[in-house]
Amino acid sequence: MNHHIDEGDDPCIKVRHRGGKPRLNLVYPEPDENINHAFYGQIPCIDIARLLWFVASRTGFLKAFTHVLDRYVRHEADRRELLACIIAMGTHMGLRKMAEISGLSYASLVSCSRNYLRVETVHSANDAISNATAGLPAFYLFNIGDQIHSSSDGQRFETQFDTFQARHSRRNEREVRP
Repeated sequence: MNHHIDEGDDPCIKVRHRGGKPRLNLVYPEPDENINHAFYGQIPCIDIARLLWFVASRTGFLKAFTHVLDRYVRHEADRRELLACIIAMGTHMGLRKMAEISGLSYASLVSCSRNYLRVETVHSANDAISNATAGLPAFYLFNIGDQIHSSSDGQRFETQFDTFQARHSRRNEREVRP
């Protein structure tokens, strides 16, 4: 990628020199330019909370979040509070901001976070989601030969060919320094 940028071969990045230092700017497609496969235009947009409720109903991953004092607690976590904490921490929004926009109290979110969100419970919840995903009939359609193939870590790579899975990635318009 760096080689393409240095050579000026990448049409998506414009290099400008200011004060003797190179500055990289992203070039965005025109609004009428088709940037994604038509299939993605057919999928409705939903918010992350609705997605997590759906995933929870299909995988039961919220059951993995057990109280830190497992033997002495007789109630489960409030699912709304638990999902609010997961979203707040997963998006770096923070519990205070989540409390402001969700109508849940800050104290209840802090308590839920301290009691239920731990490395072990997050790993168990992730395993529940991963196992349910692996059980889907379509999971094996993405294998290459006999190898399980996945790229779900959020990294972006340049592709040589326009494929169904390779999509345009919108980025915030900002100056990038090398």
